[in-house]
Amino acid sequence: MISSMNTTKPSGSASIQCDAGTPISGRTGDTGTYEILNLLPGGAIAQGVNITANYVNPPIPITLPPGGVLATNVIIGVVSSVITIPESGLYNLQPFVLFSGATGGGTSSISIILTNAASTLSAYASGLIPYSDGFNPNNTQLSGVDTGYSYGPILLEVYGTASRRSNLNVTHIKNYYYNAGTYNAILVCRNAFTVTSPNAYFGFEAAQRIC
Repeated sequence: MISSMNTTKPSGSASIQCDAGTPISGRTGDTGTYEILNLLPGGAIAQGVNITANYVNPPIPITLPPGGVLATNVIIGVVSSVITIPESGLYNLQPFVLFSGATGGGTSSISIILTNAASTLSAYASGLIPYSDGFNPNNTQLSGVDTGYSYGPILLEVYGTASRRSNLNVTHIKNYYYNAGTYNAILVCRNAFTVTSPNAYFGFEAAQRIC
């Protein structure tokens, strides 16, 4: 049986752990438990919370190798510590890269793989030679903290005459369960293009915790 609980307090007054609240009726397991609704400081439901990070709005400049032709499945580089996940949960992350100097056709594309900075995959990718080595991790390199969250292939759209930007579409926008921790971004060429400048930018169009 559910009985109604109510407490009258002025808005903004301090709460204590044993304060009564209005229960949410719902199963949290086979038997189910009632949980108190948690709100953000402004009173909103704690859902879709933006993450604050160096690479989120605006993007941050990164330096790539001086330039060259990128063949299919060749590593572009590793961007260290692009985001820190504060708490394990479901996240909506939409990473992008802007190459300030690049050329390529309409099929040019990349993959962005977000992996824990302490993972064996991150260590493997960091040991590869950008613009030269193929990205071919084995079972050992895919084990450990995680195997990475892959976004791609992401087409590069033309910015002006000499710039290219990765452009996520609806097929790439997915919510993934991330463990708490700091993540690196592994950049891999999926369909050949040429980089003509070491100057680039990395960022997130969206970085939110869903639940």
